[in-house]
Amino acid sequence: MNNKVLFYILYGVLTAFFYFMDGWRVFAVILTILGILVLATEPIRMRNKQLANKFRNDVEILKQYDSGFNADCSFTNYNKKISFNESKGILKLYKRNEQNELVEFSYPFSQIVESSIALDNEIVSKTSRGEQISGAAIGGVLAGGVGAIIGGLSSGSKQITMVKSITMKITVDDFKNPVHYIDFLPSFDTPDYSHPGFKKDSEIIKTALKKADYWQGVMDLAIRKTNQVAH
Repeated sequence: MNNKVLFYILYGVLTAFFYFMDGWRVFAVILTILGILVLATEPIRMRNKQLANKFRNDVEILKQYDSGFNADCSFTNYNKKISFNESKGILKLYKRNEQNELVEFSYPFSQIVESSIALDNEIVSKTSRGEQISGAAIGGVLAGGVGAIIGGLSSGSKQITMVKSITMKITVDDFKNPVHYIDFLPSFDTPDYSHPGFKKDSEIIKTALKKADYWQGVMDLAIRKTNQVAH
């Protein structure tokens, strides 16, 4: 039984119940019900607070982790981090495994095979070793402003009004871990909860697109630098 049906049943029962009661008794019952609701929701509130605190703590740990790498730039989301050091020619990726342990992956630029950006699983930009292909590249469109790519998020009759994910897929020359994903939007991977996403012209989307644009540019330059050395 979903929450909506349960609400209507409870509403009907309480309406019938209050119909046969006098004023002060109704008031007393309402206070009792409110007290029960507060007690019932308190564990949920405390759990959400604990999860929020853990989330913030995990993010801060990831931000400070491997400070000795002296990264030129890093990006951290809720459970992953990406960093690079141009002079060393190294890309590093970090993530939490199922045991909540931090796992580190280190790759020279020469091991980066491909990088792409997808909005709700639809690729809008891609660059790859040997070809340097750019599709409806974020970088090219963003040169005319963030609004350009947001306004252009349509394909035929399909109009994107909400965006749930902006994800970078990095393919590397590593048979054990060939693919890595970096999400630039907040995560909603919680049981029984479906988030509709964010409006495509919202500040959250604009900020995420700028970050995705920057990191796609980094991947493009890293691959280009390797190609120049190879030739």
